[in-house]
Amino acid sequence: MNIRGLLRGVRIHARDPRAQQPSDRTLLHLLSVQIQNFLTELNVYGNNYSVDETVLTVTPNTGEYLIGVEGFGKPIEVRTRHLADPAYTERTIDFFELGDLHYQWDLPNNFGQAYWQDGSPNSTQRIAFYRRQGNIYARVLPVPAQPGQLSIIYQVGVFGSTTPLGEDVLVPEHHALLEVRTALVALPHCEWFDSEDANQARRKELAVSLADQRDALTKTFRANIINQTASTEPDYREVWSFDD
Repeated sequence: MNIRGLLRGVRIHARDPRAQQPSDRTLLHLLSVQIQNFLTELNVYGNNYSVDETVLTVTPNTGEYLIGVEGFGKPIEVRTRHLADPAYTERTIDFFELGDLHYQWDLPNNFGQAYWQDGSPNSTQRIAFYRRQGNIYARVLPVPAQPGQLSIIYQVGVFGSTTPLGEDVLVPEHHALLEVRTALVALPHCEWFDSEDANQARRKELAVSLADQRDALTKTFRANIINQTASTEPDYREVWSFDD
């Protein structure tokens, strides 16, 4: 289970709150804290695990951009931004290997409109991250016809010049505990209805059920830690995957 899989699980445990209530950005930051706590309890990593965000402004007729952010470790999520419209619903941009960016791409490279109309100047539908001469670049498709902004959420860190940019923390066991913990702390940010009274009632209901799940999962988790040996300790490792 990787970051995106955990994020989907959090939304399910929170009974699918409205889009942007909370946003994936908020959930990723909350999830990163829970992952750090999880790894600390396991005493797996000595380094902090955290996520941050940077904004990439795309310009007309330019498809390649330098990611000049100190501490840019690995991209986790890319979303469109359109601050001029408060009601705009962000969409997720798909990741591709650089060599696969044009695979089954049947539109002109400079196609200036999004395939579906989302009410913003953001036409980006694909993005690839890659290294060149020690720097990290992003290439977008189609090449923008209008200025726009993309929000890039990334794992903070320095992973060396040869580490794949798509590597992610893999949590093969106890991922449900991470999801439930994150859903519980995300409840104040969640909305499901137009009525705030109805939202408050659902938060209270979920707080009880999620706390029960957390306590039960925590008992299993701690029992597993006590019983672990060097030969049975799971492999919490970095893997090449965004969507597994």
